[in-house]
Amino acid sequence: MDGLKRCKQCNKILQSTFEHEEGKCEDCLLTEPCSNCGEMVKTDDMVQSFYADGWLCPECAEAIEKEAKHGLPCAS
Repeated sequence: MDGLKRCKQCNKILQSTFEHEEGKCEDCLLTEPCSNCGEMVKTDDMVQSFYADGWLCPECAEAIEKEAKHGLPCAS
């Protein structure tokens, strides 16, 4: 072991005091897993959907919305 403090999530060497306090690097602090596929996505890009629980990546949110709307009767 090299004695350097590392991110609990990705094992990258921690740089700042804030990273040391949180135990995660900045990249991991700014990402969350998609509730549907588990892919790590920037927190600012996460989407909430009326049709699913939790926060989703944009791709899953779009797919779930399309699937849900496809099953609904036409409004015309």
